[in-house]
Amino acid sequence: MPYCLLVVMPSEEANTFSNHLVDVMIAARKKANLSQEKLSRKGDIDRTAIYRFERKDRLPSILFYHDYAKACDTTFAKLVAEAEELTGQSE
Repeated sequence: MPYCLLVVMPSEEANTFSNHLVDVMIAARKKANLSQEKLSRKGDIDRTAIYRFERKDRLPSILFYHDYAKACDTTFAKLVAEAEELTGQSE
């Protein structure tokens, strides 16, 4: 199923959301008891891409987000909702 992600936010809010999304996704990986290496194998994602994403050094493609979430036995939509909730709380 194709995804389209369009986020229209002021740049400071977008940056906050992006940071929260990374944090939420790392928490999902840890909750699924996956190391970066295990996530790489399970999600067929390049390990260095995971490392750079989690260090907030790279903004990956939408497929990366989908594969990462799926490997963590969740959905990207759920992770986005969590990050949005955190972003709303930090305003």
